[in-house]
Amino acid sequence: MISKRTSLTAVLILAAAVSIPAHGEIGPYIGLSAGQAQVDLDPGEADEAAFRLDDDDSAFRVFFGLELLGPLAVEVGYRDLGKVTDRDGLTTVTSASDGIDAFAVGLLPIGPIALFAKGGVISWDTELETRSESGLGIPDVRVDDDGTDFAWGIGIKFEVGKFAFRGEYEQLELDLPDEVAVVSVGVAYEF
Repeated sequence: MISKRTSLTAVLILAAAVSIPAHGEIGPYIGLSAGQAQVDLDPGEADEAAFRLDDDDSAFRVFFGLELLGPLAVEVGYRDLGKVTDRDGLTTVTSASDGIDAFAVGLLPIGPIALFAKGGVISWDTELETRSESGLGIPDVRVDDDGTDFAWGIGIKFEVGKFAFRGEYEQLELDLPDEVAVVSVGVAYEF
């Protein structure tokens, strides 16, 4: 015999399951986002002879994700952070970075809108060049560096049919340059 408490629990669980919007469905998605990458390289006071870089450029990201049971997803992508140039005294500094990232994404659905937060890693590659304009014979320097570092982001998405329109802010804690902040808008197609 089923008790009233068991029946009520079953009804509540069923009502919650039915009320979960499309964000809770299992399924893959692909997407593209574009925006601005703010690049910052500041060696600090300990290295007074080094250069500084503070500039922004267009950036884009192509990604593939998989929504899991409940409000969780995983996402991998390729991103290009553009090419930034800044002048520090008589030195021109240019940096170009790209990378492959992977994130765990937590979703908070509110009807057709979902807020999300994500944390993960980015495997990056940076080419950094300095060119002296002092005329003192200071050699130009080119550095190729790579690494894997922490990345996180927050955003909002709005679903219309199989499409999800996104706006997000991401912080990439790279070694070179020091950090990159990306603000972007994008669209994803959910299968």
